[in-house]
Amino acid sequence: MPPSRPDWVARPRLLAKLETNPHTKLILVSAPAGYGKTTLVTTWLQQQESMTICWLSLDEDDSDPQHFFRYLAETARPLPGIQSQLPQLLQSNQVIPAKTMMKALVYDLAAVSAPFILVLDDYHALDSSAVDDALATLLDLMPPQMTLIMTSRSDPGFPISRLRARGELLELRADDLRFTELETAR
Repeated sequence: MPPSRPDWVARPRLLAKLETNPHTKLILVSAPAGYGKTTLVTTWLQQQESMTICWLSLDEDDSDPQHFFRYLAETARPLPGIQSQLPQLLQSNQVIPAKTMMKALVYDLAAVSAPFILVLDDYHALDSSAVDDALATLLDLMPPQMTLIMTSRSDPGFPISRLRARGELLELRADDLRFTELETAR
């Protein structure tokens, strides 16, 4: 996780919006470059003292599902009680379908008893329908002790309307992230 910025303008209204209810599966922070998505999320996460945070910063090289899942497995490895089905699959010389790898990750994560957060920072950098489909599978199967946070410049390539309808999605968009007059004065 990147360090928080010392010159960050305090934005308690946004930090309060990030407080999730137990049904929230996905927190999507989506806005153009320069809106402070990562800064906001890191500042909020530093206040989550009882949560284990797994942070994965993405770039275009992570569009390859094998590459993506290697990093994802390594990111989740420190979780207490996590199983190791995904790392074992990744040792195979065969190409494994992304959904199969995601189901293995869900199995691994189900063994974690404490609440935790997985952050996928800069999700817009990925260009992979296989990873998009795998993340849709994760959102369908994810254990209740997990929350997924995505920062992105655009919506993910999987449908989020069902999550929105079920009250399982918390969204912060460009309109939310724009400075108020008071924040601009600060």
